[in-house]
Amino acid sequence: MLDSGTLAVVKSWKAHAGSINDMDAKSDFLVTCGWSPRQQFGFMLDPFTNVFDLKTLSTTSIIASQSGQMQVIDLMNPDTANLRQVNLYDAFLTGLELAPSGEALALSNTSCNIHLWGSPSKIHFPEYSNSTEFAEHPVPPPSMDWSLDT
Repeated sequence: MLDSGTLAVVKSWKAHAGSINDMDAKSDFLVTCGWSPRQQFGFMLDPFTNVFDLKTLSTTSIIASQSGQMQVIDLMNPDTANLRQVNLYDAFLTGLELAPSGEALALSNTSCNIHLWGSPSKIHFPEYSNSTEFAEHPVPPPSMDWSLDT
């Protein structure tokens, strides 16, 4: 990672065991796809992408399956994977959003439920949030007089 003003190296790390195949940046996040050596097969594309938070220089990644299994892993220390299971019962996971503060996860499923995960002592919501905007109620059309009176 380079400082755009001085072009000095700010931070460097090994994103993949082999070379980087592709990468993209958005906001404070860098996502990379790369190659890793496999026994007897040479180099193969990694099955997962790596996500790096450039603001905090953290390398924690959250991977979720449709069945609700979540893995929280530090890409620089992959031996410390943390597994969690979302109780979905007869539904499937359809979405996962991380709060901008990093304090909570919101998970949605096919039963139209939202699961909010986080520490009750750390999650906070803004005291003065924006009010919810509702659609205007449509004006009903004038009723037609279908009587036979002339």
